[in-house]
Amino acid sequence: MKFRNSTFYTLHSQLPRGGGAMFSMVVTPSWLGGHFAWTNSCCSISSSGGTFTYSCGGTCTCTGCAALGYYTYESYLRPACGGACGCGSHPENGGGDEEGENGPASVHVGFSETALFYEEAYTNEPGVVVDRRVSTNVTLACSVSGGPYGGVFAFSKRGFDKLSFMGGSLPPEGPLEIAAGETRTWSAVYAPLTHSAGENDISAEATFGERLSGASLLDEAHLTVVKIELEPQTTRVGCEHRHIVGVRESVNCYADPHVGEWGETGGGELPNNRGYTGYYKCPLIADGSVLYYTVGSSRYDCDLTILEPTGIVARLPVARVFGVAIDHAGGVGMDLEVYVQPETVSFCGIAMEEIPSTTGIHLGYFSSLYFSDVWYHTTDRGAGDWHNIGWDNSWGTDHAWLGEELPRELPNGEMTFDMSQGSWSEGTLVWNITWGWADHGAESGTLPVKSISLPYNQTFSFDGYGTLTVLKFRHSVSRGTNNVIRLNGDVAQGVPAN
Repeated sequence: MKFRNSTFYTLHSQLPRGGGAMFSMVVTPSWLGGHFAWTNSCCSISSSGGTFTYSCGGTCTCTGCAALGYYTYESYLRPACGGACGCGSHPENGGGDEEGENGPASVHVGFSETALFYEEAYTNEPGVVVDRRVSTNVTLACSVSGGPYGGVFAFSKRGFDKLSFMGGSLPPEGPLEIAAGETRTWSAVYAPLTHSAGENDISAEATFGERLSGASLLDEAHLTVVKIELEPQTTRVGCEHRHIVGVRESVNCYADPHVGEWGETGGGELPNNRGYTGYYKCPLIADGSVLYYTVGSSRYDCDLTILEPTGIVARLPVARVFGVAIDHAGGVGMDLEVYVQPETVSFCGIAMEEIPSTTGIHLGYFSSLYFSDVWYHTTDRGAGDWHNIGWDNSWGTDHAWLGEELPRELPNGEMTFDMSQGSWSEGTLVWNITWGWADHGAESGTLPVKSISLPYNQTFSFDGYGTLTVLKFRHSVSRGTNNVIRLNGDVAQGVPAN
């Protein structure tokens, strides 16, 4: 019978039945000490070292019961069952099948899970707090059957300070008499409270020492409580452990204690799965991937939400001019600092482009074949250039320009830059723009894995009197023949374009 990981006591020998029968109990290692005490024998028992002698003279009326008791060492207690005393009558071979009538003795203890998991409360975005999350509760079940002879049952537990008791009952710790044919069951429910210090450091043990036969039965159950922690590598102040992340964002994965393995069900990556700290590289598209951690047969699915880009916002517009002379039209644009949304997550693991397009609108003045090379948003006009997204979701600087001078149209349809001839007319040019993304570091010619359409086409409007307006990302810049620059309606100083 094993206890304290290295110590055993065993029934060393049992002499034939009869008055004064002897039996021996040996503790290994012998230097450990401790002592045996017998609690329910009808015979008196004398001892000499590890040898015990019944002093009954065969006059007792019992049916050859085995001495029941326990071994103690400091605060440790273990049930013990000595040999039969030999008093009175005892069934010999063919003397009846009590075990068949009552069933064999048995003892069982077990947890319904290999491990429990929990995460402390975390903040997904300012003001949005997710409460402490646990995987499930665990049930500890324990049972004992006395078999044909009955005996002594004992229950002990360790490490239960890491669990929160939710209800039910457990057997008392220490020796408990179980009668022949008697069956007792218990069960209790627990929730994780704090994490384990190591694997299987929560345990329960049940033993049963059978009367008469001296047989000793043992069952053990083990449990580990694992604390899960996710930490995106790109920080958002106050949301260091957010569970809402962007496609291709990298997330540090912690398990304490690390006694299992990380896994995922979709297109993400787990480049470092064996260390105490791993990290998860989210998939390129929100494909429903599940990040999980397993210990034995128990699995914890992390509540991780992966978002794709949903929008683009531009800030800090700067008006640009291209040296077009006064009384002449055109030559204006703006630089915009562009950011990918939502900004509560990070898209620093992707690159984005404006996908080249051969669709658009060209009406009035801009319908002239003279402008055919600017009708569409092609690679010559800035499309198809991949931009690696920064940790703060910055795209970089976008140039919304039409730097060319706009000519006047002659009656025959030809164009001239002689301001004394021809005329201008009203016109509109619209570039249909779709945005796409791929892995960070995408090179020219790489096809996007997915695209997004937004109401942010680039529009050029000409009023027919010499004022050109460029509109993009809800910002506008205009220039008239008087060389007055307006940025979002306000007069601005145009900065010469590089």
